[in-house]
Amino acid sequence: MLRVLFNYSQNTELKKYFWYAAVFKILGGIAVGLIYRYFYMDGDTLVIFHYGQQLADIFYTSPSEYFSTLQSRNEKVLLVFSGYGMNNPRAFFMFKLASLLSIFTFGNYWLMATYCSLVSFWGMWISANALLQIFPKTSLALFSSFFVFPSIVFWTSGLLKESISIGIIHALLAFCLTILTQKKVKYWHFLLIPVFLWVLWRLKYYYFALSVFCLIALSVSFLINQKYKLSIFKQALVWFGIAFSLLFFAPFIHSNLSFNYILWALTQSNQIMASQSSVGNISHYINLQDNFWSFILNVPLAMVSAFFRPFLSEGGNVFKVLLGVENLVVLVLFSKLIFKKHRKKLIKANFLLLLTAFVYISLSGILLAFAAPNFGALARYKMVFFPFFIYILFSQLKKCTFFKFLYY
Repeated sequence: MLRVLFNYSQNTELKKYFWYAAVFKILGGIAVGLIYRYFYMDGDTLVIFHYGQQLADIFYTSPSEYFSTLQSRNEKVLLVFSGYGMNNPRAFFMFKLASLLSIFTFGNYWLMATYCSLVSFWGMWISANALLQIFPKTSLALFSSFFVFPSIVFWTSGLLKESISIGIIHALLAFCLTILTQKKVKYWHFLLIPVFLWVLWRLKYYYFALSVFCLIALSVSFLINQKYKLSIFKQALVWFGIAFSLLFFAPFIHSNLSFNYILWALTQSNQIMASQSSVGNISHYINLQDNFWSFILNVPLAMVSAFFRPFLSEGGNVFKVLLGVENLVVLVLFSKLIFKKHRKKLIKANFLLLLTAFVYISLSGILLAFAAPNFGALARYKMVFFPFFIYILFSQLKKCTFFKFLYY
């Protein structure tokens, strides 16, 4: 797999970082297992492994019953999981994937973690190559943000739902950019896209909604702009027109995508997680309720939490301190980006891609900050947008200035 990916690399500058990136990703997966096993002595990765093993044991006893179990919720499954997976269909789906990995690796946790890390690496690597076709001089920024930045390497690796989900999101982005900008349509893209969308929906439906929402808006507005050569203002109008149309039709696709349900679900998630966390380890909001104006009032607090908290001054255990150091770096780089002068003509060439990135990063950060007020949980969940955010921040440094290369 790694050799195929290495040969797939189209940018020679990024290619020289390939083996470093792959090793960092595998080590990240091992680090997840070690920390959860010997420091926390509990956590999602160990739960996924345990119940994946439980399902795999059914395979060893009766393969036919195992495959039947993957398609239904029979009484034996209820007994094995004691209701755990039954109350959380996304967790149960991950247990199924883990059981397949367990069978393939003979129940070796470290091999399972390595394969999940490689799924994430594959998606992020091909998306990095696709981005470099548009911004060819940002290879160092991409490598540093996608494959070196500590929290990104850690939380997108190992036997976790995020590893597979993030890998899929990056792969979908790569397919989209390749089709739109390079006019290269490969048959395997169309074979994988429906499978990836289905898996992403089953694992993280809110990741699915955020990603598909922005990719569809980008694709349709890009094609319209190519035909009619719109001004920046008209491109923005088209993009948001498509976006609001998607929001209108979303509830007809699934009730969970209705506006009222989203606000209710965010509020419930916030209250449950806050009740299970210590006071000093969560973001506090002003009387958060499941109505539009309550959320609008709290948006600034959510944005600060998503991008910059916990602050270094908030202390805590060693992992929280490390997060604080990271966030201080992010805050400094963000300040540099905000106060830097950017000429309009330098962003015109890729305005739609920039607009999509802005909406995706902002919307993901705000919604996830509401849903996960716990700093530890948010550090993990925000990986859906954080690599792109760090890429933009790193790309402004010295010779890899992001906006400079938009013009070419």
